[in-house]
Amino acid sequence: MRFEKITLTALALFTESALRNGVIAQKSCLTPGTGFSLELGGECNYTTVLNAFQAQVFSDPVNVGTNCLNTAAQDLAFLLGSANPQAAVALLCKEATDKGPTTAFHRAAAKGTDLAFEQLYYNGGSEWNEQVQTTEDGIEKYILKRDAKSVMSFYESEAEETQVSWPGSLTNFNLNSCSANAAMCCWVTDRQANDNNGNCNSPYDVNCVNKDPGDNTDLCFMSHPDGNLSSKFDSANGFSGFPGDDNNNSKDAEGPIHCHGFAWSTDASDVTARYKGNNLFYVSMYDHMYQRGYTRNVPGAPMCACVEQVCDPHG
Repeated sequence: MRFEKITLTALALFTESALRNGVIAQKSCLTPGTGFSLELGGECNYTTVLNAFQAQVFSDPVNVGTNCLNTAAQDLAFLLGSANPQAAVALLCKEATDKGPTTAFHRAAAKGTDLAFEQLYYNGGSEWNEQVQTTEDGIEKYILKRDAKSVMSFYESEAEETQVSWPGSLTNFNLNSCSANAAMCCWVTDRQANDNNGNCNSPYDVNCVNKDPGDNTDLCFMSHPDGNLSSKFDSANGFSGFPGDDNNNSKDAEGPIHCHGFAWSTDASDVTARYKGNNLFYVSMYDHMYQRGYTRNVPGAPMCACVEQVCDPHG
C-alpha cells in the first residue's frame, strides 16, 4: 500500500523560531523570516526530507540569496540546529506522524466497534469465511464483493490516507505475545470465481464447493497449544502433522494452502511499525479475502495471527 503525504510543519515551526532568535541567521542562506513546510510522498526520513527541502525550498531564488555558498544539506543542518541532522529529522518525522490522522481498525469491516466480528473472522469463522455464493429461488446470495463492500471503500479512503490502528485487543494480535514482530495468515479455501486466483469457478453451486486457493506453501505441522490463545482448541500437547507436500501428490499432504506474512521493525518510529495496521488490513481483508476470495483456517490454528500462534509453513 502507499502511504499518505506528510506535511512536516514541525520543521517550519523550528525554522521560524530559530530565525527569530538569531540562532542560524549568520549560517543559513534562507532569507530571514522565511517559513515553509515540506510535503513528502512515502516514507519520512532524512533522504526524503533533504530532497524535498532541495526541491521545494532551497532551489527557489526567492528563499535563497545569490551569494549562498551552502549546499542544501549544509543549510538543512543549520536549520535543524543539530550536528546530527539524520537523528534530528528522525525525531521530527516521528512527531509529525504521531500527530497525523489515524483510523480505528473496526471501520474496515464495519461490523461494530467491539471487534467481536474481527475476532471471529481472524479465527476462521464469520459469514465471510463460512458462506459461499449460491442461488436460491433464482436469487443470488452471499456475494462476497457485495457482502464485504466496506472493505473496498475502506481501502480507497482511510487505508490509503491514514494510519490504521493495530487491533491489539484481539487475542490474535496482542503485542505481548508477538515477540517476533511478525504476523501471518494461512487460507485453505477459495470462495470467489473469475478472479484468476484459486479454483473456484461459476456456476457457484456446481463449481465452487470446497475449492482450493492457489498453493504457495508446504504446511509441515500445527502445534495446537501454540494457537490455543485464539483457537481455544484446548489440546495441551496435540499437533497435526503433514509430512508430504501437495505439489508432490503425497497421500499425506495437506492439500493446497496459501500463506502470506509480514514483519515490522522493533523501532516504533519505523514506517513498517507505524503502518503495521495498514499492512494487516491489506494482506488479510483486502488483497486475499476481498480480491482473491481466500478464506478459512487450518484446523487447530487461527486463520491470521502473530506467527507464534500459527502453523509451521515453508513457502
